[in-house]
Amino acid sequence: MVDTNTEGNAPFASCSVAPWPGSRSHGGVLGGYPRVNVSRQGNLEDGRIIDTSLSRDPLQVELGKKQVIPGLEQSLLDMCVGEKRRVIIPPHLAYGKRGSPPAVPADAVLQFDVELVGLSRASHWQKLTNDVLPLLCLVLVPGLLGLIGYHLYHKASTPPGRKKRLKEEKRNKAKKK
Repeated sequence: MVDTNTEGNAPFASCSVAPWPGSRSHGGVLGGYPRVNVSRQGNLEDGRIIDTSLSRDPLQVELGKKQVIPGLEQSLLDMCVGEKRRVIIPPHLAYGKRGSPPAVPADAVLQFDVELVGLSRASHWQKLTNDVLPLLCLVLVPGLLGLIGYHLYHKASTPPGRKKRLKEEKRNKAKKK
């Protein structure tokens, strides 16, 4: 379980999580993989900074696409725009036994200060790129490999004498023109 606290001693922000327009709600989780813009700073327990977006543009995360560690994504699910949280993430929801060398050691507990800056919808082209293009590639790549294999098989199975005759015929046609 991810332990989430609001910034400082202030109580949790009072807000309601409404379903994303045009999508289904799954127990408070916004459906349709909305994009969230997040400012964050990640620290180890000893205070060393391992990740930050405070000095640059907020991170855009598409929920449900495993773009961030599971503990951070879980903490974003019920946040409101403008809300700030301090999130304590146990190792099994972060980088686990392997860590992420050299910045994150094995079995590290992470602390993130997170602010949900905004929500945005993926554009038509982003949806097309994220959803349709991978499926298209799954169909096209095996088809192209099959055509290449057929061509190579056909080329290898042609008798050598026939290849020479075809080359001579092409040369003769070229000379006649």
